[in-house]
Amino acid sequence: MAVNLDDVQLNVVTADPVSKIWLFYGDMGTRKTSVACAFPNHLLIAYDIGYKLINGAAALPVQNWQDFKAAVKQLDLQKNKDRFKIVVIDTIGKCYQACYQYMCNQMGVSDPGEAGKFGIGWKKIRNEFETLIYSI
Repeated sequence: MAVNLDDVQLNVVTADPVSKIWLFYGDMGTRKTSVACAFPNHLLIAYDIGYKLINGAAALPVQNWQDFKAAVKQLDLQKNKDRFKIVVIDTIGKCYQACYQYMCNQMGVSDPGEAGKFGIGWKKIRNEFETLIYSI
C-alpha cells in the first residue's frame, strides 16, 4: 500500500449512529435492548426473547450459529442494506457461545483445547467469530 500525505483528510464527527460500533453493557433489566431498538432502521438479531416486550423492535430470533450466519449473509443483499442501517446483537455473549459450540462440533471436540497444539481450536473459534462479526 502506497502512503500518500495528499490523501489525508480531516475527520468529521457526526451524530449519526450509522457507521459506528456501540456496545451497551449493564445488568439485566437496564433497558439496553430498548435503547438499541430506539435507533431507526435497526435489525435486532436476538438470542434473548426480551425484545418481545419492546414495541417496534425489528427482531429476528436466532437459536444457533447457523441461524446467525444465515442472517448476516442476508444482510449483504441490497434490499437489506437499504432497510437495516443498524444491527443489534442481543446478546453478544450468547452469540459467542453459539459460535463456540458450532466450531467445537465442526472440529469434533467438546473443548477447543482438544483440537491440537498451540491453541489451534481457540484460534479457529476466534477466526470464525471475528470474521462474521467484522463482516457486518
